[in-house]
Amino acid sequence: MRRVPRTGALCAVAVGSAVLALAGAELSLVAWGYRYNPLHIEPQSTNDWRFQHAFKDDNFIYDPYLIWRPKAGFGIFNRQGYRGKELSIRKAADSFRVFALGDSNTLGWQGRGGPNWPEYLEELLTKEHPRVTVTNAGVWGYSSFQGFHRFTEVLRLEPDMILVSFGSNDTLTVSVSDATFAQRLQAARFADRTRLGQLGLAAWDRVSVRRAAAIPRVSLSEYVDNLRSIIQRARKQNVLIVLLTRPFSGSSPIGSWKQQAFKYNITTMRIGREENVPTVDVDGYFAGKEEFFADESHFTEEGHRRAAALIYRSVKPLLP
Repeated sequence: MRRVPRTGALCAVAVGSAVLALAGAELSLVAWGYRYNPLHIEPQSTNDWRFQHAFKDDNFIYDPYLIWRPKAGFGIFNRQGYRGKELSIRKAADSFRVFALGDSNTLGWQGRGGPNWPEYLEELLTKEHPRVTVTNAGVWGYSSFQGFHRFTEVLRLEPDMILVSFGSNDTLTVSVSDATFAQRLQAARFADRTRLGQLGLAAWDRVSVRRAAAIPRVSLSEYVDNLRSIIQRARKQNVLIVLLTRPFSGSSPIGSWKQQAFKYNITTMRIGREENVPTVDVDGYFAGKEEFFADESHFTEEGHRRAAALIYRSVKPLLP
């Protein structure tokens, strides 16, 4: 009989002991009734609605990359997860597809007849170009981090033009960035399968939250990277990108999110010039026109219609 080396036997014993210890600890935690919600990340402020959107909002479902995505065929979203008519997978040769990619001010009001500028833009465009469609790919609460991932999904439907409007949710102060938040949720969902994993994440939460600093969901440098990535990827697939500044109303007191959003709008205009892509200064157009806002960052119905008219004048010359 072949003799097992002493070191090998010791290693086997050590591994077996460790497995038994971990199994015992897991059973003890189960018997004790221990349970920790590892998907909880302490918000830095009341502006952090990410957990709510991802797991508690009926309009959305959790997504490991988008954090949350529209629930297909629910509420105002069609079966493809967008607002507007559903598109065929194969695009007709004479059709021209426009997608509006953005946050709540792009998605518009709730309700099937809720005002939204992409719908009004389509009405204007189809008067002269019947084969043009405008699909609303906006999502409440989205940042440019999520916008890039949403953009990659939009490419599957062969868009000809994509209108991009972010910069509001990017600025909101939180304890962890969107990129870290998404990674954290992925790890948390895996660890949630065992009580030991939950215990480890509970300890990590206490350390990480205590050390957390107030940071934007998407930093200005990350915002630049997201816009450039969208533009560069679109060029490879012969898709025209049009950048839109994100409008908001009222003054920008020092330290407010609007002061930061102003920087993101300036950056949007700069990226447009540097990348030589069409850019529409929606925010500049609505500056001082408080009557077209329902609150500090969302249009009234008339605001949506005027935004559609402004964007129409800018994109009309770009149509074939």
